[in-house]
Amino acid sequence: MSALLELRGVSKAYPGEVPVVALDGVDLAVEAGERVALVGASGSGKTTLLHLLGTLERPTGGVVAVFGDDVAALRDRDLSASAPTESGSSSSSSSCWNT
Repeated sequence: MSALLELRGVSKAYPGEVPVVALDGVDLAVEAGERVALVGASGSGKTTLLHLLGTLERPTGGVVAVFGDDVAALRDRDLSASAPTESGSSSSSSSCWNT
């Protein structure tokens, strides 16, 4: 059985005068029933990783697979059908907390 969500050698770079490499060679597998927390410093690629896992963006390199399907092989309109439906995220932004 393959992982529900899987990244193999994933990279993501944003173009610009000085390209920004947000992820470089990331491997991750999330199995059914597993809970995962992403933690790291600001700018470390957490949001980019969530965007890739949620099929909101495509990787620059490597493979992102959802339910065993490589998202690179899917048409844009098919991505939403393969997007994980039982996932959630939260933010540590100060705007999310009552102060």
